[in-house]
Amino acid sequence: VNAAAWSHWRPLVEKDSAELNREFLVNVAAPLLLAADVFRAFWQAAGQEENHRRNRSIINISSIAGLRVFPGIGQAAYAGEKSMLNMITLHQAAELAPFGIRVNAIAPNTFPTRVPTERVADAITGLIEGDRSGEIIVLDERDIEGVVTSESLGQAITRGRSSPTAPTP
Repeated sequence: VNAAAWSHWRPLVEKDSAELNREFLVNVAAPLLLAADVFRAFWQAAGQEENHRRNRSIINISSIAGLRVFPGIGQAAYAGEKSMLNMITLHQAAELAPFGIRVNAIAPNTFPTRVPTERVADAITGLIEGDRSGEIIVLDERDIEGVVTSESLGQAITRGRSSPTAPTP
């Protein structure tokens, strides 16, 4: 489970390059590099059958901010990074499936303030124990959940929607 996150919410124009780089390294580069390193060191040689038998998976903790715009709170960098993490998740799922490894993400609204931590933990547990792959599970405070897949994202883009299963206000 990759739960690393860094953000100091404020307008993008107030952030210097060092702060933006630090956020990017934690929110995007670290989960990408960690997954690649774990794969090479432990899972690649094991093979598809062994990885599938052990139900190996990667779960990225993203944010609903990577799927919806929340104006006026200074989330441009953070939201962009979580959006990148969502796409990395979908691509990793496709790339690692032949090796028997599942990849998913949880995209909750702010927790524990809006979404109880227990709900996020239950969603993570469900993904660890389940067989789903290539999904971004959206958790909102209004008990509305959604699932984003590469197919639903492509359909939403084709229809001109920016948020395929994110709840409407």
